Amino acid sequence: MNRQKNICSLFKAAWIVPLLFFLAFTYVFINTAWLEDDIFITFRAVDNFLKGYGPVWNVGERVQVYTHPLWYALLVTGIGIFKHHYWFTLALSYACLLGTLFLLLKIMRHGNVVLGIFASVALLLSRAFIDYSSSGLENPLLHVLLCAYVLVALTQQDAAKRFFQTSMLYGLLFLTRPDSIFLVTPASLWMLWQAYKASGWRYTIKLALLAIIPVLVWEAFSLIYYGSLVPNTAIAKTNLGYPRAEMLARGWEYLKHSFRVDPLTLGTVMLAAPISLVLGKNHLPRLLMAGVALQIIYICNVGGDYMQGRFLTTSLLTSVIAIALSKLWNTTNKTALLYTVAGGYSMCCLASCSAPDYGKYQILSKLFNKIAIELSGNA
Repeated sequence: MNRQKNICSLFKAAWIVPLLFFLAFTYVFINTAWLEDDIFITFRAVDNFLKGYGPVWNVGERVQVYTHPLWYALLVTGIGIFKHHYWFTLALSYACLLGTLFLLLKIMRHGNVVLGIFASVALLLSRAFIDYSSSGLENPLLHVLLCAYVLVALTQQDAAKRFFQTSMLYGLLFLTRPDSIFLVTPASLWMLWQAYKASGWRYTIKLALLAIIPVLVWEAFSLIYYGSLVPNTAIAKTNLGYPRAEMLARGWEYLKHSFRVDPLTLGTVMLAAPISLVLGKNHLPRLLMAGVALQIIYICNVGGDYMQGRFLTTSLLTSVIAIALSKLWNTTNKTALLYTVAGGYSMCCLASCSAPDYGKYQILSKLFNKIAIELSGNA
């Protein structure tokens, strides 16, 4: 009993948890950071914009080839200032990762820190989460915005202010990747109802319209400039003409393959669902897991994706948050419940050797090679 209390007090220390998080995730990020092929499509649109040709792929053809307007705007700004695609993109991804960890620790304080740390091990061991914490794609920004959304939902007591702030983050999630809003739509509908009960429909609608002004501005620009409210890539992927049964089958195969090569990601999602349903401290964990269910239904409906795990990182993070906010630690039969969770994690971990490769030091190798080239050139 004393040992358990000592462990709890160690994890709850003000400095040790942030330090451990920082060191562990920094080590993993340095070892595994990379850029995925698709980001070079965005890079070309960035270059064309910086050269004065507009946010397009081919000069003179107004086609939106990226699905992440907010991420695109950050890349345009940073690359325009620092003049380096590779390093700025990885630095931005790393900054988003640190922001995610910081907000995740604050979220844990509303639940249970020890349980949150335990659940967060899934993030370190998830191939999908580690792969797409860099990659150049928009996933790191989605992660930090998702954590910000949950934190606001937990900390803001005034129903109208909470609805306004979460609606702003809802819009930013949409601008980062439109289909990411499935994760938070149930929670947003619940907060809409709470705001209505507190302030009435008229004031609530005004708040909603004010909060989504960035979305309305972007969609107006997109319609005028590109002639479409949705990106060309989304139109190409969702209007294939295949039977619905075939798309659902492909989506199911996507999930099965993900579980084979990365069992911890979907295993954590499956573990979080009953925990949040039975032991959620309030409505929020249950609403978040309802959003995860919508996300997975959407993935199946569109036939999955060719980038394994890309669409599952936000579901994993949401599941970790739901576990951290549960009452698992406060139930009477703590030992049985903790062993149940540990057993579930162990089965997922032992299902295959699916953890990411942490030993390549790709960033440091590229940095040293760049320094060597510069030195040899100046010799």
